[in-house]
Amino acid sequence: MRMFFVTIQCLILGVIKLQINANENRSKVCFRCKLEDATITAICLNCKKALYCNRKCMKKNQDIHTFICRFHVEKNQAIKTIMATMRENYDYYQEQSEKASLRKKKDTMAIS
Repeated sequence: MRMFFVTIQCLILGVIKLQINANENRSKVCFRCKLEDATITAICLNCKKALYCNRKCMKKNQDIHTFICRFHVEKNQAIKTIMATMRENYDYYQEQSEKASLRKKKDTMAIS
């Protein structure tokens, strides 16, 4: 059971870090070939989340993306709520981690 929670925690932290990096760098990555390019313009008009480097990649990924797209459109509000909650928890986790590292530094300096 502990392994399950650790795996979920790592997944959530990874997703949030990727989201933060994407927002800071404003980078665009093709959903199919993972090409990183700021000039990517092909986008799924249904969910407006999937980016592709060209129409060819979009067509090749259409079968897989159809299921994801449908799910995203149907559950959009729930996904936004979950991501907002995850972000709040992540910010709290970062704050507590920084406080703990500061306490650890103070303790080590007091001992020396």
